[in-house]
Parts: sequence; C-alpha cells; structure tokens
Amino acid sequence: MQRRKIFPILILTAVLLFGCGRYDKSVVTAHRGGAGLAPENTMSAMKNAMRLGAGFSELDVQETSDGVLILLHDGTLERTAGVDLNIWETPYDSL
Repeated sequence: MQRRKIFPILILTAVLLFGCGRYDKSVVTAHRGGAGLAPENTMSAMKNAMRLGAGFSELDVQETSDGVLILLHDGTLERTAGVDLNIWETPYDSL
C-alpha cells in the first residue's frame, strides 16, 4: 500500500527535476498584450509588446450567451465598465 503512495510522488519529483533543466533561456510573455502600457487585449498593446521584445503575447477570450467571442479578461464587465453583467449569460447585442 505504501508503494502506491510513493510512486506518484517519485514520478512528479523526476518530472520536475529533469524538466527544469531543459530550458536555458527565459521568454517574456506580455499578459493581456502588456496591459500596463496600453489598453488590455488590443492591437495597440500587442504591437507595443512586440516592440519591447516580448517573445509571446497572450490575450483573453470570453464567449457571450449567443456564441460570439469577445476579447475581455474578466467574466463580467464590473472592472472595465462598472456593470455587474456575466458575459456568458449575456447576448452580444446587449453588451
């Protein structure tokens, strides 16, 4: 029984130890396109991130109740628009 508990721990330890040494170079990723310097999830932010040398730029996608994809970090509009509205429960035309 003890063997069953130890084996997953050994596997996880091996993966962590051997996996950590595989990358010799860090890569900068611009969160929300580098939102601290331009409006988040915008082309302006993405271009600025590239200009500053970010290796990657990520953005956030939410889906409205009618299946339309929008670029927005949060699941609600509370932080960005002051409206407590859940994106996944709201049709696009109502946003």
